[in-house]
Amino acid sequence: MASRVKAAAASQVASSDDPGSLLAAVNAQLLHETDTLDLVSAAYVFFDPGRDRLRFAIAAHPAFLMQTGTAHVGPVPARRGPLLGMVSEA
Repeated sequence: MASRVKAAAASQVASSDDPGSLLAAVNAQLLHETDTLDLVSAAYVFFDPGRDRLRFAIAAHPAFLMQTGTAHVGPVPARRGPLLGMVSEA
C-alpha cells in the first residue's frame, strides 16, 4: 500500500503545488485502482523557500508538532480529512 501511495503522489507532484489537491488526486487514484478497501493516513507538506511559505494537508494523520520559542512544543491546529481510499469526497 505504501508503494502505491508513493507512486500516486509522485505522479501528481508536477501538476500541483497545493497539498489538498494533491491528496484529493491520490485518493481518487487509489479508489479507481482497487476493488479492495485499502485505507491509509497521509500528510503532504509543500515548502516554498523563496516565499518562506509552508502549506500542508492531512488525511487522518496525527497532528504535526511545532516548536515555538525555545521550549514549547505543541500540535499545529489543522483540519484533518478522512483516510485516503475511504470516500470519494476526500
